[in-house]
Amino acid sequence: MKTLKIDIILKIFTLIALGYFSYNIFLSLEYNHGKMLLLLLFGEFITMMLVIFSKSTDNRDFSLISVTLTISATFYFFFVNLNGGTALIHPIIAEIIMSIAILWQIISKLYLGRNFGLLPAYRGIVTTGPYRIVRHPIYLGYFIMHMGFLLGNFSVYNALLYALQFGRMYYEEKTLKQNKDYAQYMKKVKYRFIPFLV
Repeated sequence: MKTLKIDIILKIFTLIALGYFSYNIFLSLEYNHGKMLLLLLFGEFITMMLVIFSKSTDNRDFSLISVTLTISATFYFFFVNLNGGTALIHPIIAEIIMSIAILWQIISKLYLGRNFGLLPAYRGIVTTGPYRIVRHPIYLGYFIMHMGFLLGNFSVYNALLYALQFGRMYYEEKTLKQNKDYAQYMKKVKYRFIPFLV
């Protein structure tokens, strides 16, 4: 019963968060390059849909650091500055980078399916598709998407905000590797989220 209540609260919060982000994007469209913001919204929309339909679990990591990092990294768009950044590359190149990242996220999330969740928890292991290349392909997609957005709309503030994903990934893997099957999977797939590097 407690797990069900937590699931319902998280899912309601994600819907409220998506509505808030959509409203901010609507307000920002006339000041910023519209396509980049719409791509950003689309990537987050997929995440929200998976959260709504995710499996229930009772082994989440509710430590203060884990919860804080999860909320901050998932709902970063409450704080992200959508206007006033410096374009370091042409907007079309930024859009291409973000489009590739979103496509990678979609593929990774489809493979993960209902095993997707916000708080670190063991919901099962996926070892096919992108999960044969890196252990956290969704974080790779986030990283590329955020880099595309930052290169098209750079600010130090946004860069620091996006860095929260690294802490979130660390705590997620700390929870997952307590499972024997996942520990074996880590030996087979050596890289966390960037092939041949990290």
